[in-house]
Amino acid sequence: MTHKALFETTLALQGERLHFAAHSHHMWPDRVIEAHGEAAMLGARLLDRKWDKLFGELLPRLSERVARRLGWPDPSGLVFGANTHEFLVRLCSTLPRDRPWRILTSDAEFYAALRQFSSWQENGVALIEQIPAEPLATFSERMIEAIGRGGHDLVMFSKVFFNSGWVVDDVDALVEAVPDPQTLVLIDAYHGFNALPMDYSRVAKRAFVTAGGYKYAMAGEGACFLACPPGICPRPVQTGWLASFGSLASFDVHGKLNYGVDGSRFAGATLDPTGLMRLDAALGLLDEEGLDPKALHAWVGALQSRVVKALPESGPMSRVSLFPGPEVPDRGHFLCFREPKAGQLKEALDSLGVQTDVRRDRLRLGFSLYHDQADVDRLLELLAQARASIS
Repeated sequence: MTHKALFETTLALQGERLHFAAHSHHMWPDRVIEAHGEAAMLGARLLDRKWDKLFGELLPRLSERVARRLGWPDPSGLVFGANTHEFLVRLCSTLPRDRPWRILTSDAEFYAALRQFSSWQENGVALIEQIPAEPLATFSERMIEAIGRGGHDLVMFSKVFFNSGWVVDDVDALVEAVPDPQTLVLIDAYHGFNALPMDYSRVAKRAFVTAGGYKYAMAGEGACFLACPPGICPRPVQTGWLASFGSLASFDVHGKLNYGVDGSRFAGATLDPTGLMRLDAALGLLDEEGLDPKALHAWVGALQSRVVKALPESGPMSRVSLFPGPEVPDRGHFLCFREPKAGQLKEALDSLGVQTDVRRDRLRLGFSLYHDQADVDRLLELLAQARASIS
């Protein structure tokens, strides 16, 4: 069985190259490529009126599709934007302004967040406490202990760590451990959204969740979202005109600002709807094909298991360097290898026609719907050649 027919255009352009970086820049299905062109024609046809179609038709439908795959009970709590960094900054604009913020997080968050935290700390805006992600098996226990000490303005952690694929299973327990009701909670679900089955319904009244379309949602850049719990942070300080889209006609520059009462209160300013149209097309296609996160995770899991079982016991890209190890029953949709020569291995694989990526000493192989068992078998042959080339 194969799902390659959904990706014919992109696969044809790749030729014989194998793209095992789905965790980074996921291939676009043909339907998504078509939606990209339709977005341009929508603007050409409707001009200013495209916003009515966007807010009246597209966003309500897209909100329902995202909420269903996120396990979020109220689609109106979703707001869309260009990237997850903008939501992090907007959320933190609600924090106290008379003292440095206290932020608790891990050292395995997405790069833009880590960079922003470092900048805030350098400039005296925030005090950052980072709980080491490793050892992975005890992360949740150590994080819960740190959360329980209280006194934080923001607690942020990932559902799946980008630099290992480790899945934080006990999200509910981490959220429930926050003792202060004024503490904001932000969960980065990017490496889990549309990859792992998710159910955030039990924390939907307490935590914010953010993710987007660039990775496993198959929609490319500029299509991110924030799922907002009701009533928390009703008036973000950093705001844009879309946060009161429904009341623009009555906007009074001298009056009190209006905000949406749903997720739209966290909206920013003018955004490009192209990415959102691609995301809607991608999720609509998957719905038609009956490919929910459970089915997608089973497909990828089978391919990953085929690779893990064939790995040599030692040496480069082996069972020893697989991180976390082969004994881990579940992981994100990439295999991570901790390698002292990660850069050389990536270059070797690239020369053999295999696209991967590297984060410091970690080489990642990402799997998705456009791979099948034949691709995995070819990958295993090329991994052996790459190992031999650097020995």
